[in-house]
Amino acid sequence: MSTDFWVDALSVGVDEFDRAHREQLNTIGEIEAALGRGDRQEAAALLELLLQRLTLHQAEEMDMLVRTSYPGIDHIRDVQSANLARLGRLKEQVENGGHLPDARRIATEMRMAFVDYLLKGDINFKSHLDMAGYSHR
Repeated sequence: MSTDFWVDALSVGVDEFDRAHREQLNTIGEIEAALGRGDRQEAAALLELLLQRLTLHQAEEMDMLVRTSYPGIDHIRDVQSANLARLGRLKEQVENGGHLPDARRIATEMRMAFVDYLLKGDINFKSHLDMAGYSHR
């Protein structure tokens, strides 16, 4: 049974991005569950999937922000890079025999940080995208 961590308050107003964010958030939850069950193989596979999806999503998001001349783009780029690096380190920890309860705690912290980022970071460009005509597409 999966858990849906999405709430409408996390919406950035672009359907494509909201779907991606929801999927990313829920995949982190699935990673937490796999780590909680001690299923290293599933957790590693989910981490690889999330890394691939996140890399693609971040490129699409950055393209839109560049095209719309978003003024806070450097901050978004820095956060995105840091998130990919942290996710990569977690994947290495899981694959290399790291302590799974520690990995699960890190995954939980990542999920909570992602929610915080959506509420405080990505949400800042919601009005920008509205003005640029990109919301609810």
